[in-house]
Amino acid sequence: MAKPSILLGDRDEPLPFPHRYKEFNGFAFFYASQPRRLCVRRDDRRIQVSISFNPSAVKLRLRDVTERGNPNAQNHDGRGNNVSVIPSGQPYTAQWLRYADLVNIYLEPSFVVRAAADSVRGRVVNIPGRYFVRDRFIEMLGASLREEFRVGTPNLLYAESIATVLAVHLVRNYTGAAASPRDLNATLSPYWLRKALDYIEDHLNAAFTLSDLAGELRMSPHYFSELFHNATGYSPHRYVIHRRIERAKQMLADRQLKLGAIASALGFATHSRFTEVFTRWVGTTPREYRNCL
Repeated sequence: MAKPSILLGDRDEPLPFPHRYKEFNGFAFFYASQPRRLCVRRDDRRIQVSISFNPSAVKLRLRDVTERGNPNAQNHDGRGNNVSVIPSGQPYTAQWLRYADLVNIYLEPSFVVRAAADSVRGRVVNIPGRYFVRDRFIEMLGASLREEFRVGTPNLLYAESIATVLAVHLVRNYTGAAASPRDLNATLSPYWLRKALDYIEDHLNAAFTLSDLAGELRMSPHYFSELFHNATGYSPHRYVIHRRIERAKQMLADRQLKLGAIASALGFATHSRFTEVFTRWVGTTPREYRNCL
């Protein structure tokens, strides 16, 4: 997968400011407090969705495929959040005029087709460019990712869930492709729900993807997520966290188990990540919770 499209000029070098970049299978995330710098994107076949948070101020100039200057210039003056959807293969030059938080989401076209299969139905998908628009749904996804990056790195299930709903949103709202008619109250049958819940319980200590879970039920990830939410009231990602926290509470009752061992046994990347998630859900740290037992 290509490096993030925040390269300085034409030089292929590490970024000289704090940032986080994480690649997954078919998509990637980038987060930074973007400084005042020149940014250039060249030859990236991925679709790029950029979420700039107030008070960003950017001058954006699109270029044609031969890299000659294009008079199609866009400006954002820094009032409010904004979203830009940059098509596959679209070169550009951007000049950041002010420090501001930035989240970029990169989607491989093949990932978009898989994620939005119910809307695409085998057709070629071309996501058109949109620049400095308000899209509150995408802004919400970007803000959620920003918070995840501020405390660590998004886990695999959460990351794929974000990328999947974004891909479906782009196809349905930026291409005009209509979703297949569907019962909004449809849910998983008791058999398939039990199969999904058993899979989650058996894999609480492992990193698994939304595709892995949906594949057990032979469904597309997005369709499975809709039915799972209707059946449980949780998104798959939030249900997995819920079950890991409940399992953690049980394990904390055994004072012989170290906190690091509990974190590892429940699939958390680090002890600190376990503590952060546990505290967010329970309102107290794992150590404080154990002391109250």
